[in-house]
Amino acid sequence: MNLEDVVSSDSDFRFIEATGTGVRYSTFADVMDPIDAIALIKPKNMALADWTAALDAAKSCLGRPYDNLFNLKNDLEINCVELIYIALKKTPDYFKNFAEFEKIVKKVGKLTPDMFVNCADFEVVYKRIR
Repeated sequence: MNLEDVVSSDSDFRFIEATGTGVRYSTFADVMDPIDAIALIKPKNMALADWTAALDAAKSCLGRPYDNLFNLKNDLEINCVELIYIALKKTPDYFKNFAEFEKIVKKVGKLTPDMFVNCADFEVVYKRIR
């Protein structure tokens, strides 16, 4: 998740992500250089104030260790998709704005990155596969 409001160059990005080392801040190069596929997605029905609340929730997870077990019931350890899920769930209208996503999570019982991309509650803004 990018935390900056205005981005005019690569150095303006400030990401928060959950990797094997835990939840941390990252630069554009940290996030983009090691990947072979990327999808930039955004929620379809989310006000700016709600997005701010989601980013604040994500920041509250900084320093938590990585969740190798992908356990959705415990947020003491967090993986990349759980970080986004936790952040979105802190928004006031989560169950209204992400009803389809919540149905998928309940049905599957876990989270994967492609669940965000394939859900009608999100819009794919950019996609690239090397």
